[in-house]
Amino acid sequence: MKKIILITLLSLLLTGCKTRISERDSVSPTLTLLVEGDGLRQQFDETFDFDNTVLYLKRGESYNISFIGSDRGGVNTIVWEVQALPPVIEFPDPLPPQWERNISTTPTALNTMRWRGDRAHPVTGHSITTAVIPNGVTTHAVEEIEMLFLVEDFHFNTLRKFLTLRIYNEAPRIGPR
Repeated sequence: MKKIILITLLSLLLTGCKTRISERDSVSPTLTLLVEGDGLRQQFDETFDFDNTVLYLKRGESYNISFIGSDRGGVNTIVWEVQALPPVIEFPDPLPPQWERNISTTPTALNTMRWRGDRAHPVTGHSITTAVIPNGVTTHAVEEIEMLFLVEDFHFNTLRKFLTLRIYNEAPRIGPR
């Protein structure tokens, strides 16, 4: 509960911190992910080993995921993209009004949530916290999907991280790929 309050306060501070876009900027943005639910409490940042680690979530359980993107010189775009359509993974909460959703039924089946910054009123970061329910397609097989987390600043410095999510019938955990 304390972490949810801390993330909420941090989110409010980030979304309210106006900044100035510098003339030059070669520093990549940062991200923080917090996944909580069913006994799991895992925090990720850009230094986490996304390439060799998998997030296992129990099928049918609800998890809260907080995603914060930040950059001292202002955030231009934040994207959370899930390579699966509902009901494979559900987002039961409505998105905050600043966020837009695009669900593509192309062969890649992308569920994209996007926030766009305002160059005239730049802020150091923005966040989203929402419930996620991994249902999968089957009731017994281990299923794998990818989630993309992207943060871009006004100088087009981009941080892009892919998190592999495996949906299965056991307790949630972090494990090797």
